[in-house]
Amino acid sequence: MMQAPVPPSPPLSSGNTTAAPALAGPQINAALQFDRSERWLIPQYFQSIRDRQRRASRYKIYPRDLPAGLTQAPATGDILPPAILAEMTPLPKPLIRELPRVRPDTSRYIAGRDVLLVQRSSGKVLDVLSGIVH
Repeated sequence: MMQAPVPPSPPLSSGNTTAAPALAGPQINAALQFDRSERWLIPQYFQSIRDRQRRASRYKIYPRDLPAGLTQAPATGDILPPAILAEMTPLPKPLIRELPRVRPDTSRYIAGRDVLLVQRSSGKVLDVLSGIVH
């Protein structure tokens, strides 16, 4: 009686047995996003402004319209041209004094109802706090 030939052994794996993850969106370094204190202080500041506006109408009202050239609010990973960056409103000075120091090559701006963290050199939107400005 004849025996069946032994099947060839499977090739050795390279150690990388997992498939590459599908990119759901732009990958941004976590160190270049709003940190926990910024995510708490910025909404608190604009909420206190809103509370004061309810009691007295003389306080500054922040514009909620987008800068000229933008038709919709920027999302994380979008690239803003230098002309639009020049027109964007920076955060108010009292709020900047409360926040931690800004990271190198980044700026925080108000765009409509959102607060953006933008990389100055490339114009890339690193993080967005949506619906913060009332």
